[in-house]
Amino acid sequence: MSGRKEPYTVEEMLVMSAEKSIAHMRTNHEDLKSTVYIPASLSLLSGEAKLQTTINKYIKKQNFRIKAIQKATNLPNATLYTIASGERMPSVDTLFKLLPALGFPSLDELFTR
Repeated sequence: MSGRKEPYTVEEMLVMSAEKSIAHMRTNHEDLKSTVYIPASLSLLSGEAKLQTTINKYIKKQNFRIKAIQKATNLPNATLYTIASGERMPSVDTLFKLLPALGFPSLDELFTR
């Protein structure tokens, strides 16, 4: 037990659930040979500031091509371009499709407060 006295917010529970699911996906991915996890800093999980996506910066930094991501995820190009431009946040379903195509980055690399 963490000793936490306050209940978790819905946002915190969603992030924890997503991390658990992503970690499961990573450990069961065919191409991975060892157990890995997705870290997320406390500043990402808590705070009053609005959660924002930095997926666009990550895509540019890693030199990913939208066409390759689209091929790997089967997501519509329009969806990928609005996420890659920073205009919109991905849904949880979209995020789960993007993670394998992006190489399972940490949540800190994809989001900020």
